[in-house]
Amino acid sequence: MNPVTARKRILVVDDEQDMRFMLAERLTNWGYAVSVADDATEAWRIAKEELPALILLDIMMPQMKGRDFCELLKANPRTKDIPVIFLTALGLPDHIKAGLEVGGEDYITKPFDPEDLKDRIRVCVARHHNLQGALQEEPNDDPNRGGRRDGHGPSEQDLDH
Repeated sequence: MNPVTARKRILVVDDEQDMRFMLAERLTNWGYAVSVADDATEAWRIAKEELPALILLDIMMPQMKGRDFCELLKANPRTKDIPVIFLTALGLPDHIKAGLEVGGEDYITKPFDPEDLKDRIRVCVARHHNLQGALQEEPNDDPNRGGRRDGHGPSEQDLDH
């Protein structure tokens, strides 16, 4: 098994059941452990509990849009370092820019080439793994580092019912 994929968990967040199933099957075949969520509430619970190596995130979902969910992840100290790849049908330059501005590592439009997706996931997971190793060697004394602290954007309360 490839050391980049070994025991790395990926969270797939998409409201379309067929897409979740197809992605979970491919990711499992590529050597990843997989968790799935069909909305932001379930994704938030899983992300906080499992701290996946990567989140594949759709943008167009009910309840909370993917960009808002990404912003929420990046504002929380526990989840801010989880890389996010947007995987969505929205492919206009403004959509891509907005996804990257809220903290997405990459942006892939549907339909996608499975080999391209595999390569991008591998690179993102490896980059994150290497960064985490480097960060563990450096102390971080700044409690304000990372996440939004300005009171704007989505909050955890947005996911409470």
